[in-house]
Order: sequence, then structure tokens, then C-alpha cells
Amino acid sequence: MKNTDGWQVYTQFKSTAGISSFLGDWTVPTDPTTWPYNNKTRHQHVIYLFTGLQSDDWVPGDPAPGMKFDIIQPVLQWGYSDPNGGGRFWGIASWYLTLYGHTLWSKLVPVGPNEVIFGNMTRVKDETWYISTNVKGRAKDTLTALTHSSFRLRQQPWAFVTLETYSEDSCEQFPPTKAQSVFTNLVLKDDKGNTVTPKWSRCRGQNQPRVCSTRITVNNTETITIGF
Repeated sequence: MKNTDGWQVYTQFKSTAGISSFLGDWTVPTDPTTWPYNNKTRHQHVIYLFTGLQSDDWVPGDPAPGMKFDIIQPVLQWGYSDPNGGGRFWGIASWYLTLYGHTLWSKLVPVGPNEVIFGNMTRVKDETWYISTNVKGRAKDTLTALTHSSFRLRQQPWAFVTLETYSEDSCEQFPPTKAQSVFTNLVLKDDKGNTVTPKWSRCRGQNQPRVCSTRITVNNTETITIGF
């Protein structure tokens, strides 16, 4: 299996009126069929499913962006990831990431298949965002969040829903064929607090043709399905 690292499928939307919040739910899919983790080599097979906001439309595989690039994201993760750990389970955490050594993350909280994740990205000051992730129905036990301020966070006009993976050697290291994660109740608000109706574009990462059976469907403005 050729190198598949990076964003496999995703949707994107740019709001010309800015974005002040992005909320949404998504389901935890079935566990992958196989687990190749090696305790000695720390083989870092990992799957990420997330909503995200960025300062521009850069994705892995494109030429490196400028210093102003960043992404905030509530994340559902399968597998092991430096620096946040993990293992043979699904887990959630909240992230702030640049490509120049400035990365923050909250604790990784284990979750299970069929649970529903709630992700929250909300601007609380001009350059400050609150990013949180939890399981709906048991937020008190599973909330994992961070608040961060940076000049990079003045504008986050690009919204994404993404499947990102690293170090997969076979299709059995993805959830089974026909498994899916459904993103629902996706709500964007602009800089004035008005609800935005996104026109989502479906995209595929630099890995062509498609990796295994990964796919993405825009069901409507508030619902997106990622399939395996």
C-alpha cells in the first residue's frame, strides 16, 4: 500500500463575513479491524476525524504556508499519536496547531463506538478561542478543552470537516467497509453572531486515487458523512 499520510477526504468553506463559532456533533465509528502497534518501534498508526477552523486553506501536501497559519480543532482519534498518546481505542482531545513548533492539546479522553461527540470552537475575545470536545450525554466526565490566545487567531475564516490518517499499511487498519462517522448539527456563526449557511466543497487530499473506500458526502448544510 503506497504512502497515504495526510488528509484523505474533507469539506471546506470560507466565510467572507468571518467566523466566530463552529459547533457540531459526530459519531464514533466502528473500531478498525486490525491494530499494527509495535511497543518497540511505536508504529504510529493513527486516524483523526475532526471539525476545524483555519487562518487559510492550507492542507498537508500543499507547499508550506506562511507563519500566520494555524488550525483549531476538536478531534476524535484512533491509535497512537505523538505527543498526545493513545492506543487501541478511540479518544477525544482539543488542539491548537501551527507548523512552526507551537502546538497545544488537551488530555486525551477514551470514548467508544456509536457515542456522539460534540465539538465547540468559540471566539471569546478578539484573539482568544475556546476549543472543547466531549461526549454528548456525559459532558461532565468527558469534557476536554483548552483556551488559547494568539495573533494568528484574529481571523479563522476557513471551516473544515476532515478525515486525516497516518501510517496505514492496509485497508484493514481503517474501520470496516460501510462504517461511517456522521457529522450533524453543524452550525457556523459569523463575526456579528449571525448564522452562516455554508456552501461546502468536497475535496480529496494529495493521495490519489482514493485510499481504500474512504469517501465524503455533503448531505446538507448541517450534515456531512465520512465513510470508510
